[in-house]
Amino acid sequence: MSVDLLKAERSGIQSLMDESRSYDDPLGVMQCEDRLESIDEEIARLESEPENKANLALFFGGKPVVGSQGIRAEFASKALSGFQELISKAFATHEGFDMGERGRIPMRENSDLMVTGVVHGSFGFVMDEVSAQDELHQTPLKDVVKDVTRILHSAGSDLEEEFEESSEKLDNRTLQALREFFGQLDSNHATLRVVEDENEIFLDEEHITRARERIENTRIEEEKSYLEGRFLGLLPESRKFDFELEDGNVISGPVTEEAVEQYERLTAQGSLEYRKLCKVEMNVRTVIPVKGDRRTNYKLTGFDLGALPDLRD
Repeated sequence: MSVDLLKAERSGIQSLMDESRSYDDPLGVMQCEDRLESIDEEIARLESEPENKANLALFFGGKPVVGSQGIRAEFASKALSGFQELISKAFATHEGFDMGERGRIPMRENSDLMVTGVVHGSFGFVMDEVSAQDELHQTPLKDVVKDVTRILHSAGSDLEEEFEESSEKLDNRTLQALREFFGQLDSNHATLRVVEDENEIFLDEEHITRARERIENTRIEEEKSYLEGRFLGLLPESRKFDFELEDGNVISGPVTEEAVEQYERLTAQGSLEYRKLCKVEMNVRTVIPVKGDRRTNYKLTGFDLGALPDLRD
């Protein structure tokens, strides 16, 4: 059993205990206390053993939910599929893929989460990354789930700066998935709580409406551009680059898999060295929020081989 499932169950038991107290039911309170104690012991045991796969619990409240009895099936289906769509698109971006305005999402099968438990209280679903092998390190999907949780929180935050910062990782298709997800929640007057590892966020109706308006009023402009400057380095494992532009400013960002392969060929040939002048192909993405400053991000997509001989020192 995952920590998220136990924490979700703990929340439900706590609600039942509060209800038992309100009805002056000492036996019910005692049973809840015993269960809470055993849950806390199990959580402590599991937290001492790091979980490297993605797992979280989504709790829905508001009009689509009737106490601890149930949740409207149509809403639950659309909300869960909308969340999975958001995770899949964020995962493809995290792995360095450039997605078109429409079409198949790259590596979608690697981003699938499974519903492994249902928790009552406000109505919750526990979702886990399921694979046959144990992981020695955190999986990319776990990193993506953390990022998406932060984006959901920042979108509804009282502080505009929080959303500005987290929006740097968005692209147009992920932004569209966010629009649809928050639109589904807002139009149904739902609330959302996410429990993910040590992180927990709660968005009430006011925060969800704010998030929907922010996302709908955010634009992203993307273009391919060739930039000249000095190559400072690339880390193939983490797929990150550093590049000094002609004006002396240094830009950093992710690298596509194709660019990593090209980089390895060039360095093996001795054609690309530290601080050598070169021309690179970039995906330049500018996030334009309704308020605040626009932010520009760069993704290295390739090296202009034809330009290298002329630009080297």
